[in-house]
Amino acid sequence: YDAAETVVKAIQEAERCGLSRGHQIRLNLPKGEREFELSVSKKLTQASAESHFIVLSRDITERRKAERELHIAATAFDSQEGMLITDSEHNILRVNNAFTRVTGYEAEEVIGKNPAMLQSGRHGPDFYDHMMQALEENRYWQGEVWNKRKSGEIYPQYLTITAVQTEGGQITNFVGAF
Repeated sequence: YDAAETVVKAIQEAERCGLSRGHQIRLNLPKGEREFELSVSKKLTQASAESHFIVLSRDITERRKAERELHIAATAFDSQEGMLITDSEHNILRVNNAFTRVTGYEAEEVIGKNPAMLQSGRHGPDFYDHMMQALEENRYWQGEVWNKRKSGEIYPQYLTITAVQTEGGQITNFVGAF
């Protein structure tokens, strides 16, 4: 689309309505393409018959980039693989639809709980100690576990757990995919 045309339309709307906002333009600048959101208001003056406008623009490039990345992440999260996200204390924050199909648990039943609720009892404490040690040292664990569905059925699950960390190396979340 043409940025100049969008600006003209915003000014015309402000002429008619007194205010126009939410118009977005994309400009190719020396440092690369940037996106802006425009707000235009008609300035009321008694002295002149000419219309005057105040035009404000806000660089929304980073916000739009973050929105696109969130959309991609949300699409990936709702994949065919069961997924859950916990905080650093292992409290479940979110699960996807595939998690519900596989385990039988609705999101409301598991949010705030520890994934240990899925344990079948077939693994001893050493198994989970090794898993936690690998997550602490490598920020990653992958293997087969026996878990239990809401119905009580025990089933094998190939599980990958990845630790999410800050730039400083502090773990903020764990993502499990199965």
